[in-house]
Amino acid sequence: MIDGDGGLTSGGMEERLRRRGHINWLEIDGDVVAVDGVTGEVHLLRGSVAVVWQLLDGEVLAGVDEMVAETFSISVAQAANGIGESVAMLHRAGIVDELAGDEPGAATGSR
Repeated sequence: MIDGDGGLTSGGMEERLRRRGHINWLEIDGDVVAVDGVTGEVHLLRGSVAVVWQLLDGEVLAGVDEMVAETFSISVAQAANGIGESVAMLHRAGIVDELAGDEPGAATGSR
């Protein structure tokens, strides 16, 4: 389970991320179940990680902190910290790609 409701130090929110194309996912009651179509590994994404996952479309993550703050009734600063950790967790799980420069940002995963 990947649960991103901790308040760890944020990474940069100028990153452009997208879901890896071989990840199939489904939102269930605010949580996300993501299945790696290559390895068969299943990831349960909860809390702010699930929110960030659903927003990944290759666009810059700046501004997402306000949406997360409102969703969880927390301060924007707390949300920014949670988003940074959420992004780090998604990287460690190997289910997102970071986009460089002018690479198109269309989401490639399926629901």
